[in-house]
Amino acid sequence: MMPPKDHPQKRSRTGCITCRIRRVKCDEAQPSCQRCVSAKRQCDGYINTASAVGSSSSSSPSSSSGRHHHHLSSRALAAAVRRLHVIGPASRVLGPAVPTHESSCFDFFRVCTSQMTASVFPAPFWSRQVLQVSHSEPAAWKAAVAVGALHRRWERCSGSSPSTSSFSRLINGGGGLAGGSGRDQEEVEIFTRQAVVHYCGAISLAKTVRDPRVLVVVSAVLAAAANMAGRWADSQVHIRSGMRLLEGMSTTQGQGQGQGRGQGSRKGPGEMEMESVAHALARLDLQAMLFNDSRAEYKYVDEDGRILNDGLAGMMTVPEQRLDDLTQASTVIFGLMRYYFTMMAAGGMGFVAPEEVGEIHLRVVDEAAKWERELDRLVGELEQSDAAPRRRTEEDEEKVLATERAVLSLRLYSATFSLLLSAGVAGPEGRWDAHQATFDRIVALAQDLEDKTKSPLPFFMSLEPGIVMPLFLVAIRCRHPVTRRRALDLLRRLKRQEGLWSSSGAAVVAAQVILAEEENMPSCWTNPQVCQTLVPEELRICRNAVIVDAEVNQIQLSLYRNHVDGSGEYLARDVILTF
Repeated sequence: MMPPKDHPQKRSRTGCITCRIRRVKCDEAQPSCQRCVSAKRQCDGYINTASAVGSSSSSSPSSSSGRHHHHLSSRALAAAVRRLHVIGPASRVLGPAVPTHESSCFDFFRVCTSQMTASVFPAPFWSRQVLQVSHSEPAAWKAAVAVGALHRRWERCSGSSPSTSSFSRLINGGGGLAGGSGRDQEEVEIFTRQAVVHYCGAISLAKTVRDPRVLVVVSAVLAAAANMAGRWADSQVHIRSGMRLLEGMSTTQGQGQGQGRGQGSRKGPGEMEMESVAHALARLDLQAMLFNDSRAEYKYVDEDGRILNDGLAGMMTVPEQRLDDLTQASTVIFGLMRYYFTMMAAGGMGFVAPEEVGEIHLRVVDEAAKWERELDRLVGELEQSDAAPRRRTEEDEEKVLATERAVLSLRLYSATFSLLLSAGVAGPEGRWDAHQATFDRIVALAQDLEDKTKSPLPFFMSLEPGIVMPLFLVAIRCRHPVTRRRALDLLRRLKRQEGLWSSSGAAVVAAQVILAEEENMPSCWTNPQVCQTLVPEELRICRNAVIVDAEVNQIQLSLYRNHVDGSGEYLARDVILTF
């Protein structure tokens, strides 16, 4: 005789969207259920069924007691997810309405910020991977919303120049906006509060994320948000956190794969995604390395004396002696620059032997020359492909223009790196004078790139390096009065924020350096076109130290000169600038 069947338990309808569609039991862990996480599925989160899709209409009224709500079946829920056309966590789209400013800030990030960033260098991380992760992870969504809100706030501030102190004051529990008036002030206040709420919310949610592949993406987006908010030290914390996660995943993957892939075998999608994140973090880290605010000095060596190359120095070589595409080319040149600056700084602090420093310099010069040859070959192949006779669509023309911008960007940073390698990291300031042709080339490439970078908005925002840093280098290190003024004039005309680098901030600092060096050379000011006199060595600025205060758009600038007898440097000028 068969035993009687147990009375079936009532099926739970409060599980995550993914489990409900799959019709499996959900453990309902927050923010992502463990069943999805352990199976490496994307958990679409949870919805309040009282306000889910369809409940806003009159077709599913609640009972008179108000205790019974309309529940979507698994089939209806799956159909609703398939119909989604909005990027963001499915639970956020199917659940209660997202506040207008939140969704608009995310759309601004998706349509403007990520696309502007990708228009200079090939950056699929921002335009594709961040959006994909944001679709399923609320922490990534909030981080992207914070970046979008900060971008919108920056545009309002750039147009009307109100104080931007509200972000730090609010995040530290202070008051609101000081200065500004009318609608611009109100909008800046709204975007600031949106940025603070979602930046802090992303950090809070990130503590509950268990998947390191998701967490490393969140770390990169939070670093970008901190850059835009002027929180340089916080940005470095996020970058370092992301790099530690990458190191851990790389170690785990190496142990799990044993001997690894065979030579020449293709990488899996997950591995390519992690490479994309690693490259984005390396570029963010290079920005911090070159910017180096005095209140958040870049750390090349940790407390134990370990050089912080973070396992990413391997990106400095051309893989298998061949570049496959422009994305790979950008990865190699930035990896090469980052490795070189790290090792030179470590050598200056005594953590690398002098003879090894010389060997590293020669090896990097050789790798840079190899990269340049490979880029020439790759560009030649691309030009030959584009020249093939065929009817071009508007989309084809845009792809050609995007390729031209990417090539110009790579040429610009190749010229900048070549200048730094040739001049060296130390020595008398006169060592720069032998590289006038390279200075002129950098300015010409920057101008050409600016002409080809079309923005639908009056201000340009990129989360990654652009043309500001190379132009700033020319303005402060080239002593030819015409060339350095061409660079300065271009910086002044630009309305760009590129990661940590602001064109207006760079322009006011460069102008002060030029003034300090040339104030006793009136011919450079009255008629720079015919002035051929270079600044004497004893008047040249050898170092500048900045403290950038995004609270009030001010820069505390200290300029230093070398003593003539070579006994060290001295403070030549100390000023506070507004930009």
